[in-house]
Amino acid sequence: MTNHPTDPTLPEIVAISTVDLEERRDAFAAMLRSLPPEIRLVVVVRGVIEVDAELRDMMPERVSIIRVSSASLSAARNLALEEVATWGLGDSAVIAFPDDDCTWSENTGPALHRLFSDPHLNLVIGRYRPRDEEFAPHFPSQPGELTPRVVLTRGASIVIFTRAHTALSLQFDEEMGVGARYPSGEDSNFALRALALHGSGRYEPEVICFHRYEHEPDPSRKIIAGFIMARHSRRFPSLLLPLAQWCLRWTFRGPDRARAIKLTAKGFLSQWS
Repeated sequence: MTNHPTDPTLPEIVAISTVDLEERRDAFAAMLRSLPPEIRLVVVVRGVIEVDAELRDMMPERVSIIRVSSASLSAARNLALEEVATWGLGDSAVIAFPDDDCTWSENTGPALHRLFSDPHLNLVIGRYRPRDEEFAPHFPSQPGELTPRVVLTRGASIVIFTRAHTALSLQFDEEMGVGARYPSGEDSNFALRALALHGSGRYEPEVICFHRYEHEPDPSRKIIAGFIMARHSRRFPSLLLPLAQWCLRWTFRGPDRARAIKLTAKGFLSQWS
């Protein structure tokens, strides 16, 4: 990929992506082709497959490649954030977390530059959908202020965009995410912490990431939702009603009631630990 000169008046965008080249090499190549040419990239390669010459030519000139034999998704992202912390980025810099099997729309880069030109904006959540829109998740059609409910239900990592100083100060909870103790929820947990830190953010539907959609998600992810709502209910009381509804549903109909109740209690207690 040819590196285009950057406009110093625009916020710098840094993309952090983890990849398993043994399983997703072609998907990762498509993701690279979709990124704006001026972007700065950190790739965490998990597994034993090396980055080949063809892939390297698709990457921007400003790229850092980190190799790990095995690491959870959150741990891999935190390794990348530690690398970014050594760069001395300015306060306007923005960090994104594209998956190795997603692609950006051609308008995503320009939209991020426009939005984050506002120095008071620290957190944006966009929307994702399959390219063909089959089984597309529902996202609000109009932009607006972020609410905890929108963050919880739509805060997937691929559509979370935050200032670098925010991401570096928070990092990801390494107990959560693929390969960790709890296999999901690290992204919405991260975004809720960012919202609590800054008090506001924006939902922007014009920031689009193309990604497959699991019409019937893994039930374990639904269990984690109660844990996350409970963990953040003290800072965001608006989560108490959906949490109560969730508890009633899982208490009487959930397939793993004991684990769900235990995790929810752990979430509540963590607010005072």
